[in-house]
Amino acid sequence: MILDLLLLLVQGILEILLMPLGAINIIFDFMSSIPVVFQFFTIVCYIIPWSSIMPLIFLVFTIISFKISVAIVKTVWSFIPFV
Repeated sequence: MILDLLLLLVQGILEILLMPLGAINIIFDFMSSIPVVFQFFTIVCYIIPWSSIMPLIFLVFTIISFKISVAIVKTVWSFIPFV
């Protein structure tokens, strides 16, 4: 109960921040051809609240990508000789 309320609160905040990205859809169509895997996937999707977790996963992926890009820029910047 409390976890659901916290996830809904974080989801509300992230939905406001990620509103410009509303046109992005991720579809797993290849899973429908394998019945056993599809049944397992539907059970997992039923148990896990994807609508609350996907913005968090996207935010973590974005932050990690930003950190990697900053590290690459810093590395390249340190190799450039300045007088």
